[in-house]
Amino acid sequence: MGGDIPVVSGTLNQLKKERPHQNVVNFLDYLAGSFPSGLGLPPDFFLDEKPIGPNVRAVMGKAQHKFDQRKMLIARFVEWVWIRVIGSAIE
Repeated sequence: MGGDIPVVSGTLNQLKKERPHQNVVNFLDYLAGSFPSGLGLPPDFFLDEKPIGPNVRAVMGKAQHKFDQRKMLIARFVEWVWIRVIGSAIE
């Protein structure tokens, strides 16, 4: 091949652009709806684009409750680790 230019024989056809397929879009919509419930948050916290009045307060209240629970869990873990780190340093 030293210096030769390779040539493809035949014709080239353009592939059809059917991306994303409708099934993929439906699957992504399903995943987007399942994501907040997997975190334990109300789905409207992520998905509702124009919340109004009482709905906003209810969704924010539920989300804040979940965030407070997680914050307490992390604080307990950090305290558990801190006691052991200080104990090993004193030792």
